[in-house]
Amino acid sequence: MAIIIVSRAILCLFSCIIAWCGLTRHIGFTVQNRFTWGLRGAYIPLIQRSLLNFICVCITAIWPLFQSVPNTLASNVPTTTQQMVGFTIFWLLSFPFLFIRPERFKKPFFFSSLGCGIAMLCMMIWSLSVARGVGPVFYQGQKISSTSRWSISWLIMAGLNQAIGQKAAGMANESDFSRYANSRWAFVLGTCSVQWLVGILVSLGGLVTTAACEIIYGKIYWNSPDLMMIMMDNGHGLLAARAGVFFLALAFTFAILFQKPATFVTVLSSFSVFLAPLMGVMVCDYFFIRHRKIRLRHLYRTESSDYWFINGFNWRVIPYWIAGWAPTIGGFSVSAGGKTDALDALFQLYYTAFFTGFSISFATFYVVNLISPIKGAGDFDEYDDWATFSPKEAAKLGIVPNDNAEGLASTRLGASGYKRRAPRSDKEQGLDVEMPIPVEVSMGPGKQQ
Repeated sequence: MAIIIVSRAILCLFSCIIAWCGLTRHIGFTVQNRFTWGLRGAYIPLIQRSLLNFICVCITAIWPLFQSVPNTLASNVPTTTQQMVGFTIFWLLSFPFLFIRPERFKKPFFFSSLGCGIAMLCMMIWSLSVARGVGPVFYQGQKISSTSRWSISWLIMAGLNQAIGQKAAGMANESDFSRYANSRWAFVLGTCSVQWLVGILVSLGGLVTTAACEIIYGKIYWNSPDLMMIMMDNGHGLLAARAGVFFLALAFTFAILFQKPATFVTVLSSFSVFLAPLMGVMVCDYFFIRHRKIRLRHLYRTESSDYWFINGFNWRVIPYWIAGWAPTIGGFSVSAGGKTDALDALFQLYYTAFFTGFSISFATFYVVNLISPIKGAGDFDEYDDWATFSPKEAAKLGIVPNDNAEGLASTRLGASGYKRRAPRSDKEQGLDVEMPIPVEVSMGPGKQQ
């Protein structure tokens, strides 16, 4: 539980840092990377981020579903008939949801989360009532053998790295969601309450349920689908058992889509090896190189843009991104391959992959930009061309607001392409400032005075 509590706190911190660009400039992950990587170079982090989705799809194709359906595929095919049927049904059911705009997912997500939470609570209450307590797995601590290769501190670090790595993909593109927020601090509060508080409670509930079911079935089941199959088998086909498992499975469907083999868990949780350096470059560039000032106009131009760099690529980013993951890739490779006879140093670097990768890329990118300043750093648009910001937001950013901004505050915005309500209050937004006096605006490049 200590690893869960600490890792969740770290996730909240980095999620809010990465999301800040979306909160202040209302741009997503793909556009955000244009001022760091270049207009063409931005495809590199986009491809890297999308790669995880492809891996998830491949793993979804091999999750167990129907135990009694005979396998009609050849033995050398790395899947079964049951798994292919489950894969096909899952994607047929999921396909219509691709046509729903992201901002309209608020209510479906709310009800699915509510249903999943109720299902977990019911399962925990049922297991405690039947077992009349919890099993030894709840009380027993983790004992480290005196002959163990690793001390408790290194095992904790490995656990933190794995816990953070499983959420690294979501952190990297946090601005895709934060750009829709109509209050900065509401986003921060929501992120901290859900990722930290709810995450801890869910983990605790899972531990209690598993410990109670250890008494009932004499075996530890960490995976909910496996536990529900055992519940149904032990119910001997009774209607109550089948009905209970059906409704539990229906509620869990939105949260648990597949179970992953151990090797793939290692691979997915280790994706922070590559994403942590990416986040290090993003944070350094936005906060410390550009001081949170960017030119939205130039994010949608080509050769005339400050972010065109050399043929659309900011070549100085690539070597420092590589420098972040190069020291940890060796440990990642041996861990994914299941090797245990490699050098301790490889594993130690891998166990600190997130912090090592983020720090190296951040520091090297910052130093090189001190020595050779980047073009356009600190420049910003003096006028809100596309009514992206409300008048209060524009005042906070030092930008002359668009004349139509007030009317567009609750409708579709031109550049952002999404619907956004007006801020709730100046205090909530942190925008308790005087409105600027209207001045004649020059449409030329703007620089901070």
